[in-house]
Amino acid sequence: MEIDIKVVGDEDSELWNKLIASASHSTIFHTWEWLKVMEKHTWVKFMGKKIEGKLYPLIGFHGNEPVALFPIFAYYCSPFTILCSPPAHTDIPYMGPIFINFEQLRQNKRESLYTGFQESVEVFINTKLRASYISVLSVPHMVDARPFKWAGYQVEPLYTYQVDLKVEREKIWEGFDRGLKANLKKALKHISVVEGGLQDIKPIYTSLVERYRQQKITPRISLDFLLDLYNVSTPETMKILVAEHQGRYIGGLIALAYGDTTSAWIGTTKTQLRGLYPNELLHWKMIEWACEQGYKSYEIIWANTQRLCRFKSKFNPSLVGYFHATKYPNPLFGVLMELYAKLSGFKIFS
Repeated sequence: MEIDIKVVGDEDSELWNKLIASASHSTIFHTWEWLKVMEKHTWVKFMGKKIEGKLYPLIGFHGNEPVALFPIFAYYCSPFTILCSPPAHTDIPYMGPIFINFEQLRQNKRESLYTGFQESVEVFINTKLRASYISVLSVPHMVDARPFKWAGYQVEPLYTYQVDLKVEREKIWEGFDRGLKANLKKALKHISVVEGGLQDIKPIYTSLVERYRQQKITPRISLDFLLDLYNVSTPETMKILVAEHQGRYIGGLIALAYGDTTSAWIGTTKTQLRGLYPNELLHWKMIEWACEQGYKSYEIIWANTQRLCRFKSKFNPSLVGYFHATKYPNPLFGVLMELYAKLSGFKIFS
């Protein structure tokens, strides 16, 4: 299938969001407002220099009909160009291409569309952007990585967790780990969970930074980034819950709601309380809210770190696949990255 690629601008924001709403597997991360906030805050550090990113929102057309979308962020690190989807330093877990009404197509049409679009994207990024390195994280349920492999990418399988909310709430509870249910019953007696707002983002962020500091990890996002995202979201699409014990803040969770899925995104770090587990309660309260609002699944983002999976799997979620595709159109850049990492112990961009 022959696909034409068009880069759209602010004047096309309504069209973009309309297409996103009709695309299969679309996420809040693909919406125009979120993409523009990401563009404002994303950057990479290349050879000690901070390089800001530029958004390229691509729409694929088959004739006059839009059939696919692919937001890509470019970092011009002369003489190299780095492309990422999702962008760096945003803690966005996935992005990549999405296709309009993809699930309604027959398999041969899907493959023709997917392959044709990827081939056209490759031409665009190699001729217009002259990419040296490309990193793409697909959306959940998009497990077909063949068009990327055929285009020369290295592909790594990844996973996220999703709890099925289409069953009765009692059935969801019954599926939980026995220890989790005991912790939740105790927490319900001693911890209150209230709906939060803008003022609660800072304590959630502060606790996250402190947890990173304990693990000797540099935070990948800024407080200003979260505040800007809040300002372009609604209380329904960015849901904040706060846990309190004896009137004192002890934890919070920022969840995102889009389409038929609610996703636990940021928060729920460890607390100093003994015998009480506010993080588990925050998840349960978010699940209850999602059920009341009619969402079909609750995602506990990221199931690829072993030490975190033990906690997340207690909620009896299903494992949902996606993938990470990487490519070095400029082999010299790959050699330089490896050499720099060996000499300094750090990646050439971070």
